[in-house]
Amino acid sequence: MAMKKYSIEATAIVDAPAAVVFDYINDMNHFGQWSPFAKIDKSLTSEVGKINKGVGASYSYKGKMIGSGEMIFTKLTPNKLIAISMDFGAPNPSHADIEWRLVAEGTLTRFTWAMTGERNLKNRIMAAAFNLDKTMTKHFAEGLNNVKAHVEKAK
Repeated sequence: MAMKKYSIEATAIVDAPAAVVFDYINDMNHFGQWSPFAKIDKSLTSEVGKINKGVGASYSYKGKMIGSGEMIFTKLTPNKLIAISMDFGAPNPSHADIEWRLVAEGTLTRFTWAMTGERNLKNRIMAAAFNLDKTMTKHFAEGLNNVKAHVEKAK
């Protein structure tokens, strides 16, 4: 089956310097506070790896509704980028590349959550049937707004 590329992205403006936003999202211990996915699946269990910050930091999860997966930080550019390798497990195993991009705009930060990957025919049909890209964009936007709320509250 031919694979086809997809790309999903959402952006928010955070009223905090990029260094503050970066420090918050670079710590996998914080991901559970701002991830929109725990709210979707109340059965979700998660675990932060032995490394919780920087390259090699990891987060794995499992839930009845959202399935299982693991994220690993693969590249960091301080205050600008965290690149993540995302492996989805059951029920539809696949791989995606995620970037959390930060752009300083004066005292504000433009924070973008982007995900790219490839889908086989079965996953393309499922994505279309469930309007997955639009739904994921909405979830990403919610996660970004959660970061915004946490970081701005801590100011």
